[in-house]
Amino acid sequence: MRGWQGIVLMSCIVPTVLALWLLASQRKPLADPAAEPILQSVATGDTLRVTRYLDDGGNPNVQDSYGWTPLMWAAIEDRREIARKLLDAGGWPDQVTTGGNVKCLVPGSPSETRRKLDELRGLFSRETTALDFAVYLRHREMAELLLTRGATVKRTDTRHEGALAIARRAGDLRMVQLIKRHQ
Repeated sequence: MRGWQGIVLMSCIVPTVLALWLLASQRKPLADPAAEPILQSVATGDTLRVTRYLDDGGNPNVQDSYGWTPLMWAAIEDRREIARKLLDAGGWPDQVTTGGNVKCLVPGSPSETRRKLDELRGLFSRETTALDFAVYLRHREMAELLLTRGATVKRTDTRHEGALAIARRAGDLRMVQLIKRHQ
């Protein structure tokens, strides 16, 4: 193809590819129907229900439509026992949210969590991990659990801000030292 034929072909292909890319980048992932009940159980501290879910072969990395996982809720609520169970069952500490701030609030979660999440609004762009939540909320023991179980320190979100930068900005020197030990 030469000359005008190539130009005509490219003028058709490029807009189509661009339109498909834009649609794909704005699409929210499909929510797993199992996500909401287990997320709510984690957020409310229902260890028995979480244990039953995992014993029945439930996915510890199940995500809602914004990429939120049970481990993220365990980090937010500082539920270390539940976090250990999720990690033992194969929970992945480096899973990131796929979009949405606090739109993914679990119905029935405690009002303190809602207040914490309101504090988080706008702090993180799109890619937030359980470690990021634990660091920001100053849950040192949770952060240490996640770090010792494989959470990546050097990972950064779309604003190029990782856990170390979050701890520094919060002025939490003990958290900074903890994170540095795991780099």
